[in-house]
Amino acid sequence: MSISVSEFYSGKNVLITGGTGFIGKLLIEKLLYSCDSLNRIYCLIREKDGHNADERLNEITSCKVFDKLRKKDPNFRDRLCPISGNILEKDLNISNNVLNELKEKVNLVFHLAGTADLDLDVKTSLLTNVHGLRQVLDLSKNFSNLEAFVHISSIYANCDESFIDEKIYASDVEPQKVLNLLEWMEDDWLKLGTKKLIENKPNTFAYTKWIGETLIEKEACDLPIVIIRPSTVGASWKEPFAGWVEKSSGPCDIFIAAGRGYLRSMKGEGQAVLDIVPVDVVVNLIISAAWNRAINTKKSILADENSKFHIYNCTTGGLNPFRWGEMGMPTLID
Repeated sequence: MSISVSEFYSGKNVLITGGTGFIGKLLIEKLLYSCDSLNRIYCLIREKDGHNADERLNEITSCKVFDKLRKKDPNFRDRLCPISGNILEKDLNISNNVLNELKEKVNLVFHLAGTADLDLDVKTSLLTNVHGLRQVLDLSKNFSNLEAFVHISSIYANCDESFIDEKIYASDVEPQKVLNLLEWMEDDWLKLGTKKLIENKPNTFAYTKWIGETLIEKEACDLPIVIIRPSTVGASWKEPFAGWVEKSSGPCDIFIAAGRGYLRSMKGEGQAVLDIVPVDVVVNLIISAAWNRAINTKKSILADENSKFHIYNCTTGGLNPFRWGEMGMPTLID
């Protein structure tokens, strides 16, 4: 007998990496707001600018996106457990006591940590999006009650394909061989060789997300994997309120500048599609995909039945395309 999403999350313990990011904040809010009986969310947060994990979590939960939840449950913070750690370190640099607790209690892992910087140098991007992913995967293999591991990739990881199916387009190069370059090649040589290394990918972000998916296929077949591939993530559609966005997220700065009249013109192809998906749509998919992976282990609702993994492309361009030219207003000339 099937159970609802909220029923499934009752009593569950969740580990989230990247909870301080744009998607991560809304994921935390949505889980706590819609899953009343969720037991605990462990938030892996690295120390930054002299602020520890607890202080950074307090700062996050004080923002406007949590106002609706605050009215419903003033004590929601009690279900959040900040953990000091770093995805680049073995066992995420988590203390032994906390590590033992996670191994015993965690049911679901949502891995959102990573970089979405398109112009980041290839070394930093590989360390964060590939090596960091491996560290989280390796730790999760020790979780005795794991029901789903959700990895946030990107539709642009496979943007050089003419049609992107919900499957992994693995690289012919072993991910470890790519990571080995970081150990012996000097940074200047890596920068010079970046264009050749990333092949047909437009930037280091797309390349490292692609290598990350290859890593999952090579090294995580024994885990209950879900891969979510959003396109450009934009402002919320409905939840927690319409139009919520962080100050620098995707093309929103362009929209704001155009709406206020600061940006009067922009050179480009007006018929080109900007594939942008609301952040709350992405979050709802993340939550429901983990539910589906746990209760329906044999196949995904949408993905290839023969796939070992549940993979979901989360885009709008094919169904409701938004074209850059729609931002402009027609000009009448006498």
